[in-house]
Amino acid sequence: MTARKKWTIGFALFGAFVIVIALGGVVLGARLKSPEQAVAEAEPPAASVVTATAERRTLSDVLLTRGTVVRGKATRIPPPPGLMGDTAVVTDVIAQRGTMVQEGEVVLEVAGEPVFPFATPFPLYRDIGAGMTGPDVREVQLALRRLGYGAPTTEVFDAATRAALRRFYADRGYAVPESSSGVAERADGKKRTQPKPMLLRSHVIHIDKVEREISRVPVKVGTVLTQETTILALDAADNMVTTTLSADQAVGVTKGAKARIEDEIRDATSGAVVTSVAKEPRASNGEPGFPVTLTFTGTPLRPTPNHSVRVSIGESAKPAPVLAVPVTAIFTSADGSTYVTLADARRDVDVDTGDSADGWVAVEPVDADSGLRPGAAVVVGWSAERSAPATSKPG
Repeated sequence: MTARKKWTIGFALFGAFVIVIALGGVVLGARLKSPEQAVAEAEPPAASVVTATAERRTLSDVLLTRGTVVRGKATRIPPPPGLMGDTAVVTDVIAQRGTMVQEGEVVLEVAGEPVFPFATPFPLYRDIGAGMTGPDVREVQLALRRLGYGAPTTEVFDAATRAALRRFYADRGYAVPESSSGVAERADGKKRTQPKPMLLRSHVIHIDKVEREISRVPVKVGTVLTQETTILALDAADNMVTTTLSADQAVGVTKGAKARIEDEIRDATSGAVVTSVAKEPRASNGEPGFPVTLTFTGTPLRPTPNHSVRVSIGESAKPAPVLAVPVTAIFTSADGSTYVTLADARRDVDVDTGDSADGWVAVEPVDADSGLRPGAAVVVGWSAERSAPATSKPG
């Protein structure tokens, strides 16, 4: 190997060594730190404030559920005794919803025969014919007297009572029913049949008192009367709403709580109030729950047998918006007073708190000129927990 060649190789090795030393210095220099620099980098990062904006909003802690609008309870009037079966077909309906049922006034016709109410202590239990006696006869006599037909009160279905009954039917445009059991003697001495007025129990509806409002007339022309038929519904209460709540839901619902009922299908809404909350759970659709009843304070909605309605319990009719902040913006002093911290000025503002809902709470500054107003930024927390101050201040 020539001297020139050896020199070239040696120079190359020296150059490589210098490069390695330089790179090592760079790496070590990046890793080496002064004591002051190490302490500074060990400190936690500066805390940054997490804020929210105070705003005017409507606070409404509402329980939402589904319910059903049902008919109010009414006094059911069934067909008169003995007026049922294939031949008991309604041929005319005279009674009208919203009118008062009047004693002795015909409310419908069945197979062309009149049906009218008498206010008696009990339903008639037999057809009443000539010569019959008993308490039912006396009640019929009293009813005829109340209607101005001057019947006696002998408890005997005598000629005077039959005459009063005949006038009663005639004034309503009907022929009085007659029995064929009467017998009279002719001038030639032969006996002949003499029909006499009688009262058929199938003509008389039993009501307990007069001047009752007809809430519904469920029958129509063509209805065949059965034992289950309701021919009149009297003095019905307003429609109401029923719903079932879970145990957790029922705890927060009390009698008198305001509610809003929405029928989305019919686009109808009305106010309501809770009138009863069951104390014990009952099975509903296989699941135990607490039945709740609500009555309408506005116009009652129509019954919804085939769909449900939206029930919002705890919602006032027109809740007013209030100044509110997130509940996390409320801090408590050692003396028990509450305050919020304005983020811009880092200044505490004493406040009185009010209703809360959906994570927000109503606040009213103790000092009206505190600067706490809609749009103000308030502190709700800090991003670095170690640097966050305590949630209380000295009293």
